[in-house]
Amino acid sequence: MKLELQLIGLGLTIYVFLVFQFLYFQKKNRIELEQTLKKEWGNFSTKEWHPSDWERLTHSFTVFSHTIFIDTITWNDFEMDAIFRQINQTHSSIGEEYLYYLLHTPATEKEKLEEREHLITYFTTHEKERIAFQVLAEKIGKQKKESLYESLFGFKEIPVLKSWKHILSDIFLIGSFLFLLVNPILGIFLLILALAYSISLYYKEKAKVANSISCFQQIIPLLKAIDKRTLFQTTELKPYFDQMADAQKKLISFKKFSLLFGRGFSGSPIDILLDYVRMLTHIDLILFNQVVIQFQMYKNEILFCMNQFGFLESMIAAASYRKALPNYCIPEFLTLEGQKKPLSIKLTNVYHPRIETPVKNSIAVKKSVLLTGSNASGKSTFLKTTAIAALLAQTIHTVPADQYQAPFYQIYSSMAIRDNLSGHDSYYMVEIKSLKRILDAKKDTIPVLCFIDEVLRGTNTVERIAASTEILKSLSNQQVLCFAATHDIELTQLLKEEYENYYFREQIQKEDILFDYQLKKGISTSRNAIRLIQQIGYEKKIVDRALLRADTFLKTGSWREI
Repeated sequence: MKLELQLIGLGLTIYVFLVFQFLYFQKKNRIELEQTLKKEWGNFSTKEWHPSDWERLTHSFTVFSHTIFIDTITWNDFEMDAIFRQINQTHSSIGEEYLYYLLHTPATEKEKLEEREHLITYFTTHEKERIAFQVLAEKIGKQKKESLYESLFGFKEIPVLKSWKHILSDIFLIGSFLFLLVNPILGIFLLILALAYSISLYYKEKAKVANSISCFQQIIPLLKAIDKRTLFQTTELKPYFDQMADAQKKLISFKKFSLLFGRGFSGSPIDILLDYVRMLTHIDLILFNQVVIQFQMYKNEILFCMNQFGFLESMIAAASYRKALPNYCIPEFLTLEGQKKPLSIKLTNVYHPRIETPVKNSIAVKKSVLLTGSNASGKSTFLKTTAIAALLAQTIHTVPADQYQAPFYQIYSSMAIRDNLSGHDSYYMVEIKSLKRILDAKKDTIPVLCFIDEVLRGTNTVERIAASTEILKSLSNQQVLCFAATHDIELTQLLKEEYENYYFREQIQKEDILFDYQLKKGISTSRNAIRLIQQIGYEKKIVDRALLRADTFLKTGSWREI
């Protein structure tokens, strides 16, 4: 008996030591986390990404519904994944997935953007509250395999477990313990058998609902974060936490049941002990269906809390991004007064946020723009720069420029077109379908800002110029402001009433071609395609004859044998 008491005492001593060790390392980790958050603040995110991360985020976006959004073609044309990566200083799946959604849905009401500006300014100037919020987000953590939003609110049904299997397993385990009193030798054999069966059944059945449990494990720290609303009693944050607290009042049963799942791998001695309890008793799997029922009853309240928290965290990311930019401006949005005013956009010293040493450009127009210029002169980059500025203006209320002035727009593009082999569409078919969706969008009440690079490049010259002229005419009216880049100089004359002409040019030197990437008003008269093939080492004969053919055509207006 004395030995047993000593062993129990030793066990308790070890457990208490582990608890104190855990609390010590928890405090140490908290200090290190706060230091990391301070270092991250005001810098572009450098987190590594895996292809599965993009798949997860894409799936999360399908859960949200919104009438005005950035479609996949436009998002990819602007290389917005890279911009999102720069901005993404989030620490929870909720914040990360909400930020991805927010960048896909440009706001068209000033009130929404004023709210975002209010929060961005607040988080910029209140470090203590910002870090406290980010610590809560870090405790929620990130889903690694599947989208949190899609797993909980998507079209997939949450699996249902058969509880009777686990209840029988518990009965078998308890029975084997009792049998030890009757027949110790046979009891030990039955106990080993019961333990083996219980553990194997537990992991087999848990694998079926592992993703759902992982999602519920992230909801628990969210609900606990709402309980810490006393930390956020400032005028700016209190309303959000009060609203989440009101929604949470209905989630008491869900919260109690969900605690059975634990918090994943936290390292806490209590959680480690409870993991063994769950493994032996299957209590979490027996009550899993009850948790699902509670979730289904109150999923709207859970979604509301997630959206509120995700919105706040995305504003922290936006505030950090704003500080990381070399310079920025707050956009000014114009009212169109019932379409009496012409569509316009004004950008002063705008630059591409992903270029390390960008060339800044300015433009102010009240009608559509036709961009000309030779290869690699900067046309496509300028289109993307302008488009990204407009998108960031209507999402995170921050523009990489000295000035941005425009009405609210729907934003579309048709730039990086590719063949659709899976859909058996040629390059031309993909291109005309891409343009058609922009023509359809102009029927909406909100005007369209669109960006087109090389209209109808997938067909012959005569039909390209004829069709391009009519399409671009249609895309220049009271409902559309179009920025189009082209090599077809003929379009500058055919569209001179509808489009303002701007161009980029280069300086051709003896052994080199120099680009200044400065936007100029007017029409480009230079060409460099043949010079470029000369630069990379094509035979002199090919280059000389190509130049001669081009010069002959420009002089005579027809192609001739030389």
